[in-house]
Amino acid sequence: MADNIVPPGLAEALQHLIDATRDVSVTTNISAIVVAMNRPVSVAEVLEMQRDVRFALYPAPGFRVYTEWEKSKGAALTKLRT
Repeated sequence: MADNIVPPGLAEALQHLIDATRDVSVTTNISAIVVAMNRPVSVAEVLEMQRDVRFALYPAPGFRVYTEWEKSKGAALTKLRT
C-alpha cells in the first residue's frame, strides 16, 4: 500500500519546523538567563550562550564544532550557571 509514502517536500517542511522550534527554545532559554544575570550583556556573550545552550539541549555528535565544544562544555555550562 502507498499509505506510508511521504509527500514530496513534507520531510523538508517538517525539518524546518523542528529547526524553528529548537531556535525558539534556545532563544527563550537565553532570554531567561540574560534577565537573571541582571547586568548588561554583550552581543558576543549572547552568541556564546546561544552555542552553549543549543549544544546542551540538542547535542550534535559528528559535527566538528560540537566535538570542539564538548572538550570545554564543563567550563561553558558552569559559566552559564553563574
